[in-house]
Order: sequence, then C-alpha cells, then structure tokens
Amino acid sequence: MNWLNHKITFLVLAVGFAFVGCKTSSMRSVQPGSVFYQDKLEAIDEAINRAIAVGKAPGAVVRIESGGAVYQKSFGLKSVKPESVPMTDDTIFDSASLTKVIATTPAIMLLVERGKLRLGDKVNRWIPGFEAHGKGAVTVRHLLTHTSGVSYGTGPASDRWESAGIQGWYFADREEPVGDTIARLAALPFDAHPGEQWIYGYSIDILGALIEAVSGQPLDEFLRTRIFDPLGMEDTHFYLPFDKRDRLATVYSATNDGLERA
Repeated sequence: MNWLNHKITFLVLAVGFAFVGCKTSSMRSVQPGSVFYQDKLEAIDEAINRAIAVGKAPGAVVRIESGGAVYQKSFGLKSVKPESVPMTDDTIFDSASLTKVIATTPAIMLLVERGKLRLGDKVNRWIPGFEAHGKGAVTVRHLLTHTSGVSYGTGPASDRWESAGIQGWYFADREEPVGDTIARLAALPFDAHPGEQWIYGYSIDILGALIEAVSGQPLDEFLRTRIFDPLGMEDTHFYLPFDKRDRLATVYSATNDGLERA
C-alpha cells in the first residue's frame, strides 16, 4: 500500500480549504437529488456568518466535495484594514500549524515508507546533540507525538532558552539556517525526559531539520517535489510567490476589542 496515495489525499480534502486557493467555480445552490442536504449547507452558512458577525473571524472559504459534487462558497473579508477586501474562492491562507499534518509529518512517513528511517530511530543518528537528554535519547516517534520534552522555550530553563534566542513560534526571521538553530537547541535543557510527557513545542521543527539531513534536500524542495507537485497542490508553497501576494488573506487574532492583525 502506498502511504502517500491512501493517506495524504484524505488530509488534503479534510483541511484543504484552510491553506490552498481553490480554482473551481463557486456553487451557492445545490440541485435536487444531490449528495448534499440543503438544510445542512444552510446550517454551515449560518454558523460561519455568525462567527464573522461576532468578530471571531474576518471571513472564510468553504469547500465540500462528495460523490463528484462540489459545494464552495466565500464569506466575509480577507483583509479588514486599511480597506475592506472581499474574500474570494481562490484566496490563499497561511496554514500555520496545519503544516504539521499536511507537510512535515507526511514527509517523515514517506521517508519511513522508503526505508530511510524508522520511527524508533534515535534522532542523534542524523543530528548530533539529541543523544543525552535525561533518561533516554530522543526518537523520531517522540518528535511525531510531541513527547520529546521540547517546548517553545518557556519551561523551567526559559532563561537559558531566552539567552540562546530560541523562543516563540517562528524561525523565518533568523540569519541562520533552521538546521543550525536546531543544533543549538539540542544543547539546551528540555522541559521533560523524552517519552514521559506531552509538550507542544519545537518537535515538528526538529523533524524539518531531520528531513533535510536524511533526504539530502532542503525542506521546501522535498515538500514541493514529494508532496505538493504530485498531488497537484499548485497553490501550496513554503514561501508564497510574489505574483500571488494579492490572493493572500491577512492573519487576524480575535481579541476582546475585536479583530487585530496577528
């Protein structure tokens, strides 16, 4: 069984609206005899419009496919300030942590499928520094399940993580490659022993560096050639091309004072 064909297709259909601009024309009504129930679609519309009305989101794009039928609809705005820009069906969204399930994790499983690594392998086989953290070494499985003991640098040794400049969610603003940041991260104290506690943090970022080390390819190239291109995900990118900038939705946070740009 090919893991890519049987697994990633489901992920794309399940969360595709959140990260890829669809090019199929909108369907705002459903014909009798369709696989869709009109009252269910109306309930979806109502829920999204309610979320927009109370300031939980500026807008959304919904796409549902079933039995060859497609329901797609745009709601609200993709940008609120300085001017209101309507949401469109081909809007592209920042996928944020969804990259964990549509990109990095499938990439690791592709390498497992091809015999390049195993879930029980110790990470220090490819990335030095992860061999001696408490009661055991960090494995690929630990990273996949967020049980490596690594947080976002906010645990008991947060002062040392802060001094190293490794805190927060993003690496894209750094002058050094991600692999170099991960190498420095490995020398810092973890929040827990590997395998003993679930902690949401840099585990998937470490997997990104692991993919590069095992495959010999830059992460963006590996994802493009092994996942995005084969699946026809033509609007999914590591970095958004300049000519698609006008299709990108602004990211907002819902606060007590309304929507604020994130």
